[in-house]
Amino acid sequence: MNNSVRWIRLSRDFSGICNAITKINEVPMPPKREHNAQDIINAALEVVREQGFEKLSTRTIAEKLHSSTMPIYYSGITMPDIEKEIVTKAWAILEQYRSKVWTGDRVRDLIIGFVMFSKEERNLFKCFRSEKLNAVNIVNAEKLFQKDMELIKDHNILGKLPPQQAMDVLIQGWIFANGIALIVNSPIKNAITILDSEESIIKFVRDATRIYWRGAESILKENEEKTSGNV
Repeated sequence: MNNSVRWIRLSRDFSGICNAITKINEVPMPPKREHNAQDIINAALEVVREQGFEKLSTRTIAEKLHSSTMPIYYSGITMPDIEKEIVTKAWAILEQYRSKVWTGDRVRDLIIGFVMFSKEERNLFKCFRSEKLNAVNIVNAEKLFQKDMELIKDHNILGKLPPQQAMDVLIQGWIFANGIALIVNSPIKNAITILDSEESIIKFVRDATRIYWRGAESILKENEEKTSGNV
């Protein structure tokens, strides 16, 4: 093979390589997926809602975002930050349930809303019982309790009680609501048919709070008797 033939073949080979590189460069690259902190928090919330808090990880969040885990690491938000935001959002969702008009009695509706939240948002409700999330739960619970103390001032029965007695009755109401919510959120609910639907829960709470109101009214009566006896 003479030098001229060899040069021609090398030129063709080089030209082929260049054409191949050009075609590779012409192939459009998929757009880079970037997710901000709010995207990541929203995805994490959905993971917890669907799978439970124990399944929350960078991997499950990434799967929900349809991306790799790298955008999460580069977002500047840490897993403790994400967990705190999820619990804060859970309390906000709970408040939506408690703010709904179920019967027209504001205090009774708070109880029903709490129970319905535990029934329909099972995994978010379980976050309230996590020791890992204790600090943020305590802060949110205290805020909600103070809000309820302000709310009952306008209640037709509880609003007439002295502040300390009103607080005692409200605490009893919280204990009552939490007890029902725990049952509705557990496997025990399958054996208790009176709590198996929204209608039955409303009826149960309505009937139970009649006794609750009688107790509050008896306290009012005792207060009036003490007051008249001191006159």
